[in-house]
Amino acid sequence: MRRRRGVAAASLPALVGLALALGGCGLDTGTTCLDWGVYDTPGEAAEGATVVVRASVVRDDGTERLWGVRANRWVIEVDEVISGDMADVAAGEELTVVSTPRTCTAGNELYPAGDPLDTEDEVIVLVEDDTRFDVVRTLTPYDGVVEPGPDGGLPQIWPHGQHVF
Repeated sequence: MRRRRGVAAASLPALVGLALALGGCGLDTGTTCLDWGVYDTPGEAAEGATVVVRASVVRDDGTERLWGVRANRWVIEVDEVISGDMADVAAGEELTVVSTPRTCTAGNELYPAGDPLDTEDEVIVLVEDDTRFDVVRTLTPYDGVVEPGPDGGLPQIWPHGQHVF
């Protein structure tokens, strides 16, 4: 008959090593590490969004817990609905949007290039009505906010540097 206690004691160093290895991804704090797909064009990203709006950021609205981190929450004023449909989203209305953070990055920076909604400029916001988490957020950390094109609408291509990871 084999004693289980010996097996457990021998496994302890392996478990500690595994816990330390996983700790770098924030799993010890409940952070979920996400690997985002990247859309080739703003038009392709718009097809994946619930609604796309041209908007101005009105104010910072605190933070929202999302995937184990405190993501920035903003109030935007919708100037134009470019595509899609979402209840209570219309020109002239305010919408609260969480800026989708990157997770498990070097240095645990949620917005390594700065929060794209932390701007005074008019922007195009690709919005995801994420019913799984009961939150309205930008589509992805990379493809959720873009400068308007020359005509004020969705640009045909991503601006230079938009997809630098």
